[in-house]
Amino acid sequence: MKMTIGERSFPAKWRVCPRCEGNGVHVNPSIDAGGITEAEMHELGDDFREEYMGGTYDVRCYTCEGKRVVKEVRWWCLNNEDQEYIRDTYEQEAYDRAEAEAERRMGC
Repeated sequence: MKMTIGERSFPAKWRVCPRCEGNGVHVNPSIDAGGITEAEMHELGDDFREEYMGGTYDVRCYTCEGKRVVKEVRWWCLNNEDQEYIRDTYEQEAYDRAEAEAERRMGC
């Protein structure tokens, strides 16, 4: 199996999605922003706790799109040049996303 990064393809394998841990869904981040403390859960009440634990606020996983697995590059199969290319590509993509987000916040 291959995984395309930038303009090149690399050997890959399937792995369990790290975001949803293979469930295909996770709690909508707008509901819990990554977690709710015990005190917050108590304050929100038993009905909310039941709905939260029962999956009422779940959304399809943003990372794997509900497939429960994601492709992962087989790093041990790559030479140093390929590893550097992937790191540089990911770094550039992260920079581009950060720049676009900063522009969005400024109203551009």
